[in-house]
Amino acid sequence: RDASIRVTITPNGQTVNPGEAGEYTVIVRNMGSNPVSVSLASSEEQGGDCGAYSSTIGQIPTPIDAGQTGETTMNVTLTQTAEGSCDTTVTASATEQTTPPDPPGAPAQENVTITTTAGDGSGSAIFGVDLKMDPSSKNWNSEDTITYNLEVENTGQTNETVALTVEEDLAPGCSNAAGLTVTLSETTVQIDTNDTEYVTVSVDVPEGQEAEKYCWEITGTVTNDPTQNASDTQTFDLTIPELRKCTMTLSKTSITVDPGAEGTFSATLFNDGNVGWDVTMGKSGAKASWVTFDGASSGLLPYDDGNGMKTFDFKVSPDDSLSAGDEAVIAIQGKDGTTEKCSKDIRVIVGQSHGASLNLVNSLLPSVQPGDNASTTITVTNQGNGVDTLKLSTSSPPPGWRVSLESATVTVQSKHDSGKSADVGITVDVPHDALATEDVEIVIGVMPSSGGAAYAEVTLRVTVAELHGMEASSVATDQTGRSQTQVRFPISIDNMGNVDDTFRCVVMSQTSSPAWDYFFEDADGNQFVEIVVPAQSTSDVFLVVSIDGEEELASTRLTVRVTNKDDPNSQDADEDGIPDNQRELQFLAILSNRNFQMDVRLEDGGLDGRQGTATLPPGGELVFPLLVKNTGDGTDSAVFEMTGLEGVATRTLYYKGMPVDGELTIPAGYGIWNFTRGEFVLDGAGNAITASTKSVTENKMFDLELIHGHEARPFEQYMELKVVVSPGADTGDGGLLQFVVYSSSNAANRSGTFSVSLSVQVVYELDFDTQYLETDFNLSYGSRSEVGLELMNTGNIRTEVRVFASENLRGWDVSISSEDGDCRKDGFDMLCWVDVDSSLAVNLTIRPPHGAELEDVYKFTLSAEPVEIGKIGRENIEFQVTGQPDSSMFGFLADESVMFGLVGLVVLLGVGWLIRPHKD
Repeated sequence: RDASIRVTITPNGQTVNPGEAGEYTVIVRNMGSNPVSVSLASSEEQGGDCGAYSSTIGQIPTPIDAGQTGETTMNVTLTQTAEGSCDTTVTASATEQTTPPDPPGAPAQENVTITTTAGDGSGSAIFGVDLKMDPSSKNWNSEDTITYNLEVENTGQTNETVALTVEEDLAPGCSNAAGLTVTLSETTVQIDTNDTEYVTVSVDVPEGQEAEKYCWEITGTVTNDPTQNASDTQTFDLTIPELRKCTMTLSKTSITVDPGAEGTFSATLFNDGNVGWDVTMGKSGAKASWVTFDGASSGLLPYDDGNGMKTFDFKVSPDDSLSAGDEAVIAIQGKDGTTEKCSKDIRVIVGQSHGASLNLVNSLLPSVQPGDNASTTITVTNQGNGVDTLKLSTSSPPPGWRVSLESATVTVQSKHDSGKSADVGITVDVPHDALATEDVEIVIGVMPSSGGAAYAEVTLRVTVAELHGMEASSVATDQTGRSQTQVRFPISIDNMGNVDDTFRCVVMSQTSSPAWDYFFEDADGNQFVEIVVPAQSTSDVFLVVSIDGEEELASTRLTVRVTNKDDPNSQDADEDGIPDNQRELQFLAILSNRNFQMDVRLEDGGLDGRQGTATLPPGGELVFPLLVKNTGDGTDSAVFEMTGLEGVATRTLYYKGMPVDGELTIPAGYGIWNFTRGEFVLDGAGNAITASTKSVTENKMFDLELIHGHEARPFEQYMELKVVVSPGADTGDGGLLQFVVYSSSNAANRSGTFSVSLSVQVVYELDFDTQYLETDFNLSYGSRSEVGLELMNTGNIRTEVRVFASENLRGWDVSISSEDGDCRKDGFDMLCWVDVDSSLAVNLTIRPPHGAELEDVYKFTLSAEPVEIGKIGRENIEFQVTGQPDSSMFGFLADESVMFGLVGLVVLLGVGWLIRPHKD
C-alpha cells in the first residue's frame, strides 16, 4: 500500500502589486488508507521576471488521516520593481505512518504550479494607486444589503487624490445587474504617500432578485496625475443562489400538560430564502411520540416577495413515565426533504397524574366485644407520578360506632420513587349497645386531599360478639283494687345484652292463703309464661293479680322471679342468693274500695287537651305547659311515663323549675284559684291550699279573706314538658311523643295521656308590623321625614336579616338604620340578627331632592329577607311620599327655627327704625 495524495492550491493565480505579497491556501488530501506525514517545499521558475518574486510555505505539523485533508498557507512576495509574472511550484512529499510490524509503502510526491502577476502599482512610480478587495466574491444570504471593503492604496511617491467609479462588468458568466444598486461610501479619497484608505461598497438587493451571478468593476484614477495614466481596477461579484432557508417561531416555548391531558401549540415558519419550497415538518427527541400533528405535516412555504410564512398545529399528550415537574425537550423541525432547515425546541413539562390503590392487612375484624375496639393496617400506594397528599375517608358507620384513622392524610412520593407507599392504622370502636347480629362494613376510600371522587376503595368487615345481660324493675310494687277485681303490676324486663333472649316469669311464692289467682300478660293483653325480649330493649309486661280477699286492706305479697333462659351464666357474683341470670321482685296486692286515678291535659292541646304539635329546627326547643289532675278519692302519687322521639329529641318534665325524677304527690279535690295571677294559691311552704270538697275550700277562702278575685275549682298541678331537638337532627326527622300519667297505686288505669307530634324543620319567616304604620304621606322640600317600624322574626330559628330599600331615584334619598346592637352596614343595606319571637326596630330617614321646586310623587319599597334563603323569604312594604314646595313666606325655608330667626330680625330692624333720631 503506497502513499497517495492530491494537492490543491487556491487561488491558482492572482495579481499582486509590486512591494506586496499574495497569499495562497495549500490543501493536501490523503487518498490512501493509512495516515501520512507531508513535507512541503516551494520554488520559483528560473530566469525572466522571477528574480523579483520569492515564496515561503508553511508545513502541516500532524499526520493526515486516510480520506482527510491538511491545510497551510504560502506567501509570494514581490519586490518594488517587480514586473510581468512568475510561476511558483509547490512540491508535496508524503510518507505513510504505519504501526509495526506493518512496513510503510512507497512515498508519494505531487507538484502544483501557480502563477503570480505583478499589478499596476510600482514602487518607483511618482503616481500610483492599488485597489484591493478581500473577499471580492460573496454569496447572498437573504440580507437586504451586501457590503464589501475596498482598500485604496497610494503606491506612488506623492500625495494623491483618487476618484472612484463603479460599472457593471459583463464578463462571461455575469448577468445583467440592472435591478441592483451599488453605492460607494466615498467617491473621492485623499491619500498620503504609502498610506491606505478604506471605502465601503454597498449592494442593495431587492426582494425577489433572480438567483444569478452579478459582477462589477471599480476603477480608481489619480486625478492629480498629469498623464492620467495612474489608475487601477478591482472586480467584485455577488452570487444570489436559490436559497431554501427558514426561521421558526413557536407559539409556546414551554408547555405544561398533565398526563392523559392534551395541550396545543403551533409552529410558524418564515421563508428566509428567495424561492418558495415544500417544507416537511418533523420532530425529534426521546419523547417525540408525545407530539402529534393537528392537521397537515407538510406543505408549500411560499416566498411571497420575502414575506412567505406557514403555520403548522401540534398536540401534546404526555404520559406519566416521567415524574411530575420533569421536562422533555422535543425539537420541532422544518425540513427540505430530509435536510433540516430550521428548528426550535419546545420544553414539555410533565404535569401530575393522580391515583392511588389501597390494601388492607386484615379485611375482617371478627367477634369484637361491645365497648371494645379492634385495629388493622391499610396500605396506601401512590399511582400518580408526583409527590401527592392523599386523603383517606371512611363511610359513615352505624350510630354509636366509631371509625378512626391514625392519619386522615398521607404524603407519598411519586410512583417512580421508593417512598410511594404509606401505612395507616385504622381502629373501629364498637359501641356498648352493639347487637350481635350486626355485621358492619366500613368502606375506606382514598381521594385527593382537596376532595372529589375516590381513586380506590376497600371494605373492612366487623362482626360483634354475643353478650347477655338483664334487669327487671317495677315502678308500682303496691297496687290497690276493689274486691273481685284485678290489679296489674307493671314489670319492665330490660334485655341489656346484644342478642334477642327468652325470659321466663314465675311467681315463687305469695303470703295469702288461700293464694290469690294471678297470671302474666304482655302489653297487648296476651297471657304468657315465656316472652322474647329483643336485644337492648325493654318489654313492659304485667303481673295480673285477682283481688280475692273479703276484708278491707286484706293483702298478699308475691315474690316473682324473672329468668333469662338464653344466658348460661348461673353464678352468683354479687352473692345476693340469686343467680346472675335471674332477678327477683316483690309485689303487694291490697284490697280497698278507694279509687286511684290520674289525668293530664295540655294547655294548648286542642279541644280535649290531648294533642300537641311542634315544628322545631335542629337544636330548637319548646316548652309545653300541662296540668295534672288527681281524679281519685284522695291524695295520691303520680307516675309519669314518656315514650317516642328517642334519638331525635330530649324530653324533660319540670315541676317548679326542677326536673321530675320519680313519683310526685298530687292532692285531690279543690284548690283556690287566683284570677289575677292565673294560678292556685299556695301556703307559706309553697304547697297548694286544697280541700276534698268545694264547700270546704270556700270556707278556707273565707277564713283567708280570699273572696274577691278568687274561686274554688278542681285542683290541677301545673307542670312543664321541655322538648329539645338534637343539633344533629335532619330536616324531615320527627315522630310522636306519648305521655302517660297514672296512680302509683293503680298502674292498670292509664287513661291520663296526651301526645305531641314533632316535625324537625327550619322555618324562616319575617313580618312587618304595619298596624299603625303610615305608608302614604306628604313631605315639604327642605325637610326630612323619620319613619320607625318593627320587623318580627316569626320563624323558629335565630335569623340574619338583610334590610334594604329600592334604588334612590330623581334625587330622593332613603337611608336605613337601627339602634339595635346586633346590626352592621353592608353598603346601603343593613344586616341584623333577630332572635325567634323578637322584633327589630327599623328607622327610615327620607330626604327629598335638593333644590326641587315642583311637586313630585316618589314611591319606594322597603324589603327584608333572611340571608340564608334570600328573596324566597322576602317581605316588602310599599311607601308613597309626595314632595311639595314649602308654603312659608320665604318659600325656600322649611326649618321653623330659621323662620323664627328671620322674623325676629325683621322686628328688631323695625324697632331700630322707630327709635332712631328724627330731624325736624
